[in-house]
This record gives sequence, structure tokens and C-alpha cells, in this order.
Amino acid sequence: MPAGDAEPAEGDRERWLTPGVRGIGSASLLTDAGHEIPTSLLPSLLTGTLGAPAAALGIIEGIADGLAGAARSPPSPRFTAIEPSLSQ
Repeated sequence: MPAGDAEPAEGDRERWLTPGVRGIGSASLLTDAGHEIPTSLLPSLLTGTLGAPAAALGIIEGIADGLAGAARSPPSPRFTAIEPSLSQ
């Protein structure tokens, strides 16, 4: 077997699970859990515990979807054509 095809020894391999990767992975996990858990529990909290009708849940989710869509959409050309006049 040629010398260039040999596998590196266990101690020579570059570790991929560095403290930075571990920290970013942990932050991502906690962020996902912090978003997904309340999102999945909100309907049962509103309808079961607080006694809100299903229409209230629909209104809340509709507003949330509308705001999320507005935040993602590109700005209107009307607003991008205006030059800021702070230098005057």
C-alpha cells in the first residue's frame, strides 16, 4: 500500500467537534426548542385553559402569518425611491 493512501492515526485526525461547533449546535437546539415548544402549546393554552374560541386562535395565527409575510417581502418601490435627507 502506498504511503499517501494510509489512514491518519486517531490522534492526527482533525477534530470536527470543536468547542465552537458544540456551542453553536447547543444554541441552535435551544433556539429551536424555545420556538417550537411554545408554538405547539399555544393552541391548547388558548382554547383549553383560557377558554378562548377557535376563532380567536385563527385571528392570532392570521396576524402572525401576515406579519411574517410582510417582514419577508421586498419593500415597495415607493419607499426605496425616497432618498434620505439627513445631510441637509
